[in-house]
Amino acid sequence: MKIRKVSQVFFFRPPVLGLTCALLNAFAVLIVTLTALASSSVHTFTELYEIIYPGYRLNVVGLIAGLFWSLIYGLVFGYLVAWIYGCLVSRHLHAASRQIFQLDPSRKINVFQEGSGARPFTVVFVANPVIAHPRDSRFEADTILSNPVVFYRTVLRVLRSFANNELLRLPQIARRMRIITLFDTTRTALEEANALCESISDIDHILAPRLNSALVADFVKSTSDHDRRIHYADVIFVISASEKLTRSAARFTVDGPDGRTFKFTFSETADGPLTEKQHAFEAAVPGVVALSAWDDRLKTPLHEFAHALSSLENGAIIDEYLDQYAGSTESLLQFVINRKRRLHPTDPVPDVYATYQGPGSEAVLYYSDRYRSDKPTDWTSYVAERPKMSSSCIMDIAYFDYHYDKLIFDFLYDKLLVKINRPGS
Repeated sequence: MKIRKVSQVFFFRPPVLGLTCALLNAFAVLIVTLTALASSSVHTFTELYEIIYPGYRLNVVGLIAGLFWSLIYGLVFGYLVAWIYGCLVSRHLHAASRQIFQLDPSRKINVFQEGSGARPFTVVFVANPVIAHPRDSRFEADTILSNPVVFYRTVLRVLRSFANNELLRLPQIARRMRIITLFDTTRTALEEANALCESISDIDHILAPRLNSALVADFVKSTSDHDRRIHYADVIFVISASEKLTRSAARFTVDGPDGRTFKFTFSETADGPLTEKQHAFEAAVPGVVALSAWDDRLKTPLHEFAHALSSLENGAIIDEYLDQYAGSTESLLQFVINRKRRLHPTDPVPDVYATYQGPGSEAVLYYSDRYRSDKPTDWTSYVAERPKMSSSCIMDIAYFDYHYDKLIFDFLYDKLLVKINRPGS
């Protein structure tokens, strides 16, 4: 079974295009010649025909000669165009064949892309077996395991979302990721170990990863498929086909102890004190995205991926479409990258948002978004500058075009490169 992520290509058949061009060319010669004969005058086209078509003249015999050679010329021209086009398309398809995912439906684990490096940055897509409902202590079977086509279509939608993003499509990132799918129809028991997603409440339709993300990581690592195992993951997408829980959500990564240092400050000047944090090489517990198979927005995987790749320890990337979370949640967010607060809603938004110094780089100032006019006047939060005034930040409400803002882009870029180039074990 093959899954393609290239679009269909239209081929010209050389004989058909050749005959079409021949008939059109001959028809043009006929019309031009009859028009010239009717007006008893020589035209630029008839002078050209006399040069390129042997025997052509403004008479019946010359017209027959012109029609003959116009058919020959048109046939050869159309055939050559179609043949050259076919050669170019074949080269394109040969290159694109590397983007055809080989999928063995009989296997639980399929490696879509091997990645590169000693320990490639690894994204795992898992079909969710069971949904937990903590409020009433029950478990529910997830229908995704009976819908492999829906699962793999969702995976492709996520990868298409990545390919459309200016950060994740960069060759130094996209080609070096390891991409794995896990579809295990044997672990369907309605028990804690198989419940990778949970409901938050009965009214908000949020599909959340388990609060204990380590449970999801253990499920992935404990799955065996003959000679294949998944020893680690950096980000896990758990895909569900629940028809009630259709709003996706994510849990942050828990960073490991080692990494490369970066510096950051919310000071409004470049020479303010910089807090040292790190982009960790490894995830002690990978970030987890609970993704609804029915949410077909290409923005959603990018939004949740940024949440999941970030961490509470070394910089959390949070929602910008809320002024603030509930108090208990806000108290956990000790180090947030992409949202700041003013004391009062009437306080002006500062010109400078923050200073960030990536590993081995110079410190860079990032300006605040002072033209964010779609939020209520009583909001105290503000965010970093967007790359374009006409676009939205992926972490905010997107009205049309969307991108990561400049700070999030640089922060995630550095984090990804640190993980992609991490030392091997």
